Amino acid sequence: MTTLEQQYTVSFTTNACVTDNPFMEKTLRSMLRSLNYPFHEKLVALDIGKPAGKYLERQTGQIEELRTKLDQLRTEGIINRVDEVPWDEAIQRSVLKKYFGRDDIEVKDFDGAPIYQYFFALEQCTGDYILHVDSDVLFCPEASSS
Repeated sequence: MTTLEQQYTVSFTTNACVTDNPFMEKTLRSMLRSLNYPFHEKLVALDIGKPAGKYLERQTGQIEELRTKLDQLRTEGIINRVDEVPWDEAIQRSVLKKYFGRDDIEVKDFDGAPIYQYFFALEQCTGDYILHVDSDVLFCPEASSS
């Protein structure tokens, strides 16, 4: 009998933007260490768009600083790839149409939270299954495994 991880591949994906800059590097390291799973791929979708709505009030950093942190995580093998979210209208409409059946969906919700950006991240994955998490999620491993 084979285990689930031998039968199927699982992609890990999260999104990042400038409001994640203060904590992204440490959180992503902790997250993947805690999950301790042999993911087929570990991807970050980098959104270089301007924050909107409630995200305007959050502390940010410079996009180049975030790119540097993500590149370091990639160099260390913590993640495999960073995909920059394209802001081309044709690509946005194509992705939104696939998931909603129409292409006139706003790219962000009423409060500035991403919509299109999450679905773009899913589109980059090649695994049989996908684990998508927000970049500020923390997992707690059992005490016996630390």
